[in-house]
Amino acid sequence: MQCGLTLPPVAQRSAPPLSSRFSFDRRPSIPALITAILISACCTGPSGAVCIDYTDYLHQIGALNTWRSSRDVTVSGNYAYLAISNYGIQVIDISDPTSPVIVGSVDTPDAAWGVAVSGHYLYVADDHAGLQVIDITKPNGPCIAGSVDTPGRAWRVVVEGAYAYLADLDTGLLVIDITRPETPQIVGRLHFSDDAHDVAVIGNRAFVAADNAGLQIVDISNPESPQIISSVQMWGSARGVAATATNVYVASFYTGLRVINVMNPAAPFLAGHVSMPNLSQDVCIVGNLAYICAVDGGLHVVDVSSQFNPQLIGSVETTASAYGVAVSGSNVYLAVFGVGLLVYDASNPGNPEVLGEADTLSDIYDVAVSGHYAFAACRYTGMEIVDLSNPRHPVSLSNVNTPGYAYGTAVSGSFAFVADGDAGLQVVDITNPRVPRIIGCVDTPGSALAVALDGIHAYVADDDYGLQVINVRDPQNPRIVGAADTPGYAVDIVIAGGVAYLADSNSLQVIDIADPKSPHIIGTTSPSQGIYKVAAQGRHAAVANTSYVQFLDIAQPESPRPLGRVDLSSSVKSVAISGTHVYVANYSAGLTVLDIGSPSSPSFVGNSVIQGDAIELAVYQDNVVIGTRYNGLQIMPGQCGNAVPTLLTAFTAMVDDPSPGQPLDTGQSGTPAPQARAVTLTWALSAPTARVSLRLNADTDDASWNVPFTPDPGDMSYMAHDAALHLATASQAHYTLSYAATPDAWTTLGELTVSFGSSEPPGSCVPRLHVYPNPFNPSTMVSYTLARPGTALVAVHSLTGSLIKVLADGSYPTGTHATTWNGRDERDRDVPAGAYVIRIVTETGTSAVKAMLVR
Repeated sequence: MQCGLTLPPVAQRSAPPLSSRFSFDRRPSIPALITAILISACCTGPSGAVCIDYTDYLHQIGALNTWRSSRDVTVSGNYAYLAISNYGIQVIDISDPTSPVIVGSVDTPDAAWGVAVSGHYLYVADDHAGLQVIDITKPNGPCIAGSVDTPGRAWRVVVEGAYAYLADLDTGLLVIDITRPETPQIVGRLHFSDDAHDVAVIGNRAFVAADNAGLQIVDISNPESPQIISSVQMWGSARGVAATATNVYVASFYTGLRVINVMNPAAPFLAGHVSMPNLSQDVCIVGNLAYICAVDGGLHVVDVSSQFNPQLIGSVETTASAYGVAVSGSNVYLAVFGVGLLVYDASNPGNPEVLGEADTLSDIYDVAVSGHYAFAACRYTGMEIVDLSNPRHPVSLSNVNTPGYAYGTAVSGSFAFVADGDAGLQVVDITNPRVPRIIGCVDTPGSALAVALDGIHAYVADDDYGLQVINVRDPQNPRIVGAADTPGYAVDIVIAGGVAYLADSNSLQVIDIADPKSPHIIGTTSPSQGIYKVAAQGRHAAVANTSYVQFLDIAQPESPRPLGRVDLSSSVKSVAISGTHVYVANYSAGLTVLDIGSPSSPSFVGNSVIQGDAIELAVYQDNVVIGTRYNGLQIMPGQCGNAVPTLLTAFTAMVDDPSPGQPLDTGQSGTPAPQARAVTLTWALSAPTARVSLRLNADTDDASWNVPFTPDPGDMSYMAHDAALHLATASQAHYTLSYAATPDAWTTLGELTVSFGSSEPPGSCVPRLHVYPNPFNPSTMVSYTLARPGTALVAVHSLTGSLIKVLADGSYPTGTHATTWNGRDERDRDVPAGAYVIRIVTETGTSAVKAMLVR
């Protein structure tokens, strides 16, 4: 261990490798937990875009889950034809691409690997069973019309005129006469030095992707005697091929897309190439765009308008290996292994552009945001401070070298705290962000990998020494006051609701820190290999595993309950939660945006490639700040919300619970029923809202149900009386009020948890909010009362839901607290006169008050 202030120059600092459990692809760090408010519109300002809708770019619009081994897909008219290995062919109606439907299927003798369509017939490469010809005159009743065995393994097929050209793996290229589809005949063949994986045909030329033998160019002017004209060797295994009159496009398994100029077939040459973030498997060309699918997941779009300089313009995640790609109109269809068919809207095939970027001295392992500054933990060079005032032009202000290797950072007031590996915790004075300086430090017994703050304590994830609790009341003399050993290796930590959630390499450990001197584990999740990041907001947590994001219900911290999960093809590095959206630092795949409006069924929103590999991220206002490997700090616009969070102005619950000695009505025959347990809920809105746009859901440990409600015709208030039988045996019930701006686009307006048998008066835990004077000019006092200690977020919004300014955000004790609003926004600019909503969000409820600013 070292905890000194004598720092070696950066140039003298070597970079010893981390231990195997912390190899770069699984590096530990801390997420910056930024609690944000949803916004309802896409706004722009002097410094650039505030938010965008990622669904305006390349994104998924439909899916058909067959749960089988999809290998290839082709499209004709209103139908897609899916080759699903041992299950043959499925005929899918795609007249509504958002809701594809299976209308017919036919099994094949072996495993359907490739499929092509011509007229009323499908031609299927059926592995050891050769070529199968299927009559699709009746889409709901396809049937095998003919077949021909092949000497090798039939892999992919293309049809041109009266011939089918079959890539037959180790046999090579087969030319098959299909003049009579019922009796196809092999008329020509050509062997190569390696397996033939795919074939494309233009005129009298065939182009074969022949694995390690590269691209083979074949003269097929005499189908009975195909001849090799030339070949192009390439490193990386040629797997997929598509062609135009002048160029051939090869999906090279390891090296991405290769563009081969074949204007002179006898002398082809490599014109250009572009690397892919995944392993390239298949390629389709439409106009100036190449669509590449990846065997380890992902769809990538490349602009090939310049053969010498192809550009990757769009990428989107898939949950599993994509083996085949087809394009029809503005839609892209993927055959995804173990999933089925996925449909993407490529009307705009690109990804959102990076707003701004700032170089840093080394790779960023963590980033925290405070005010308009980002604090980046740069492993080899300490902590770097970046000014984010103008997101389009972030400016690196300063750097403070640290004695160890900076893995994590957190900020409170005028101090930043750096988890500095073997050098423990470093305390940095950031009063002047241009001249930060280390003023204190404390050794930790292990390697400090992440840090989170709560009040006067810093909580450090300390590798194989678990959790270390450090009192930082005196920043110059921090001291360890408590510790909790954990079964694994502590690599990340976040504090929420007075509880620490610690990523312990193979599980999530929930630690009670009510007494910082004696923290202790109160809950855990089931073992899962590779848990390295955690984020939390309200009653939900997101855990980043090596290859997926798992969502948890943490309403009862001692019993975290798994909800939904999203599998990702790249290496998941970090997560941040903002309202009903989750941002994922997805390494080579860049930034991925997920929707958790329904945490049990999370879904993709969009994706964006960035410069460098995404390692860490945080939310700044309506932007996402991404720390990368090699390329410093990247800033992307955030996802615009679909809800109007300021719509809700009050949400309360009253419990009608029989006395302990009084029997409950459980609805069973013969049981006494003098009184049933019930909950009465009321809420008020700030604007008229259609009843169908609201939904009230209740859930307990054992059940979940929708609660009917009635509006008050006299005003914008609603009431619900819930006497469901499930309440009879529950210890508590959680209620979620949701709003849909568009059909099925549900997002949470407010949440309440009621406990039965509690001595607390009903509704006593809902936060109280008061604004005085109101109307006001130029400022007003905002006071709020908490019945329980915990986190609170107080913020000002426009009536349309846009965030104007955060007034308070942190952990607070029981009692009344106060802050002021001076009529200015986050950038300290005067806002126009008019009505605004001041809202408080806590773990026990939500309140809001309309405030009027006059000028």
